[in-house]
Amino acid sequence: MTTTSTMTTTESFLAPHVGVEETLRGLVEPIVVAEGLELVVLQLHRTQHADVLRLSVDRPGAGVTPGKGVSMAELERLNRLLGDVLDVEDAEKKLFREQWEFEVGSPGVDRPLTKKSHFRDVVGHKVKARMKLEKKSFIGRLESADDHGIVVDGKAIAFADLDNAHVIYEFVEPSKPGKGPGKSGARAKPSRAELERAQPSKADKSRAVKAAKAEAKAKAEPSA
Repeated sequence: MTTTSTMTTTESFLAPHVGVEETLRGLVEPIVVAEGLELVVLQLHRTQHADVLRLSVDRPGAGVTPGKGVSMAELERLNRLLGDVLDVEDAEKKLFREQWEFEVGSPGVDRPLTKKSHFRDVVGHKVKARMKLEKKSFIGRLESADDHGIVVDGKAIAFADLDNAHVIYEFVEPSKPGKGPGKSGARAKPSRAELERAQPSKADKSRAVKAAKAEAKAKAEPSA
């Protein structure tokens, strides 16, 4: 009898976790992967009153494609599974202080790019990136991505020099019949002329009032 085992590998984070965060990653990531999802973000915040563990998960390769990401039902199931595991592990290893809580959510439209594959999934989109040796972030179009780094608006950036990055969501206005695709970016505000055309004229208002009065009078009169 031959037994076939399936090995599941996880992609490394560009910024490795350390200390308790790495211990927690080792606990939760295999469970996330077993559910057919991937761990995008893991952050442990130690506040004055409690420890807060925040997790962001998604479907591998989802990128920013609408409807391709993690569902609410999957998040709820994962929340229960991880909650049970963390309760047991914390009781044994004291991973948290006395008060703690955790949150499980999706990356959202401004998706954090924490692994190399995340950049390949969003080539062509705008990204906001921050270099390790620079204090300011910059925004540009992601032109390409490989195992070594990315190119943003013609600027080559090695992953080793990148501090963090995330997607800049662009709203694309639906194209009108007979016209090309709408422009990227925020929806254009209607002009004053368009607003005036959309408003009913005084004559229209007068006719509407007269029609309403006539209808009310007809209803009040007894039928013959």
